[in-house]
Amino acid sequence: MEIYRTNSKTVENFPLVSVIITAFNEETMISDCLKAILSQTYSNFEIIYIDAKSTDKTIEKANEIKSKQGAFSNCKRFVVMSKDAKSPAIGRNLGVKIANGQIIAFTDADCIVDKDWLVYLILNFKKDVGAVGGPNILRHFKESKIINVLDEVLGSYLGSSGAPQFLKIKKTKQVYGIPACNMAISKKLFDELNGFDEKLRYNEDTDLCYRITVKGYKIIYVPNAKIEHYMGIDSLTEFNKIIYKYGLERGKNIKKNTRLFTKFHAVSIVIISIIASTSI
Repeated sequence: MEIYRTNSKTVENFPLVSVIITAFNEETMISDCLKAILSQTYSNFEIIYIDAKSTDKTIEKANEIKSKQGAFSNCKRFVVMSKDAKSPAIGRNLGVKIANGQIIAFTDADCIVDKDWLVYLILNFKKDVGAVGGPNILRHFKESKIINVLDEVLGSYLGSSGAPQFLKIKKTKQVYGIPACNMAISKKLFDELNGFDEKLRYNEDTDLCYRITVKGYKIIYVPNAKIEHYMGIDSLTEFNKIIYKYGLERGKNIKKNTRLFTKFHAVSIVIISIIASTSI
């Protein structure tokens, strides 16, 4: 794969990239998510959206955006499918099966990608690189003191458990993992690893990254490959719900794979909860 930089931050001699999104009941965000992907400066990509049988208007809005694809010349194919995908891992794996791209890029339906997102991801692929990702910047529909505190804590080394999921890293560097909402991986390697573990409801990205490194490949974090993530943490109540689900699923996953949780993770969760509770 031969890639060149240009002054306009586009990529020449570019590989086809398949952007995979899967979602359930994301009617509030799906239109903005897809518009941002369609507006990429990268000149050779396709979009594959897997709808997990949404009960709201998510798939209708996705099809509405698809109907306007002609206005976005860089998108070569736009697929919208409704499948019974009970977890993000299942939906993403389904998307990859019908993907034509040499590189697979994942994001979530509640994310808005930067216009140069794909450019920065693809420019950092080399022979020894298995996956590339970037910042997962939390955004909110509501602002408050507690939300601002949570953002600061999650962006710290201790609050993030040292993980690139939320940790604010300022330079391109090798990391041990990246979140699935901002991840690119070669399709060949993804297929060799049999994709995401569909038995995992959470931490499927952590598990995949671990298997990438076991294969001997590097994972690269690129600060300029930005996404904004509206993941629903708009109050302490919503934060506590997410932490509870996260902890519950982590507990289930530990039974299958002890590498998915460490004492550092436990300490971080406790500290975040304490700080959040005392900041009301």
